[in-house]
Amino acid sequence: MNISLRQLRAFVAVAETGSFTEAARRMHLTQSAISMVIRQLEDELMLPLFDRHGRGTSTTEAGTELLPLVRRILRDLELVAVGAADIRTLRRGVLRIGATQMLACTFIPPLVREFEKRFPHVEVQLLDTTVDELVTLVRRGEVDLGIGPERRLDEDITRDFLFEVPLCLVCAQTHSLAQSQEIPWSQIGDIRWINYSAEFSHELPSLLAGADIPAPAGVIRDIHHMTTAIALAGQGLGITIAPEYVSPFILPMGAHMIRLTEPIIQRRFFAYRQSIRTMSPVTSTFLDILREHLGGLATSSGQTT
Repeated sequence: MNISLRQLRAFVAVAETGSFTEAARRMHLTQSAISMVIRQLEDELMLPLFDRHGRGTSTTEAGTELLPLVRRILRDLELVAVGAADIRTLRRGVLRIGATQMLACTFIPPLVREFEKRFPHVEVQLLDTTVDELVTLVRRGEVDLGIGPERRLDEDITRDFLFEVPLCLVCAQTHSLAQSQEIPWSQIGDIRWINYSAEFSHELPSLLAGADIPAPAGVIRDIHHMTTAIALAGQGLGITIAPEYVSPFILPMGAHMIRLTEPIIQRRFFAYRQSIRTMSPVTSTFLDILREHLGGLATSSGQTT
C-alpha cells in the first residue's frame, strides 16, 4: 500500500468542505487534480470514500469511519514535525556528557551553566568518571560526548582536539622543591611518584624516555583519582604529575604546584564521540559553546589553544 500525505490531506479537505471545488481551493490545486488524488486514494484503499450528488459531496459509510483515523494520523504527523523543529532549535532534548573527574568539577560546570542559560529546555546529564573509563562510556553509548585527555582509539570512536595544557609537578608545601616555580624534569626522576591512571602511567614513561628523562624510582600504585594523588602528595607521601588546570585544588590539599620544563610536556584534551552516529544538534551546539569558551580563555591569557 502506497498512501501519501497529500492524499490524506485531500480526503480530509473534501470531507470537511463537502465540495471538491472548495477542497481544491483550500489545497491550492485544480478541481481535476484533487479528484485524481482522491481517486488514487480510493484505489489504494479499495473503498469508495465519497458519494457525489446534486447537493455536493458526502463521505460514504467507509469514509465516515476512516475520517477520525486520518485526522489523528495528520495530527500525529504535525506533532512529529513540531518535535523535530523543537529538537533542531534546541527547545527540547537531552545531552549526556562524560568527563574525567577533575574536568567535571573545574572546566565543565561553567559550560553547563552557559548551555542551560541559552537552552533551558534541554536536559544536561553530566557523568564524571575516571580517565581510563571515559572512552569506554562513549563506545557503549552511555554518553553522547566524552571530554578528556588523549587516548588511543579504535575505528568506532572519533575525536575533536580541544586544548592542551602543560604538565606540572605537585608536591607537599613542605617539600624541598616547593620553593621553586619551575624545575626541569631531570630533577625529579629519583623522587617517589604517585600514579593515578593506569593508561597514563604507561604513557608517561615513553614521554620521559623520549626526552632522556629517568623513569620514576618508586610508585604508589592503584590510585584511581587525581584528587587522591594530590592529597597524598600534599601529605608528603610522594609527588604526582597533574595538568595545570587543577591548580584550584592544590593549596586546599596542602600541596604546591611547579611548572615542569626542559622539555615542557603538554597534555592534549579531546572531545570523543562514536564514529557511526551523526552528531545531534544539542551535541554540536555544546561543542560550539565549548570552543567559544576556549577562545575566551586564549584571548584572556594571550595564548592560542
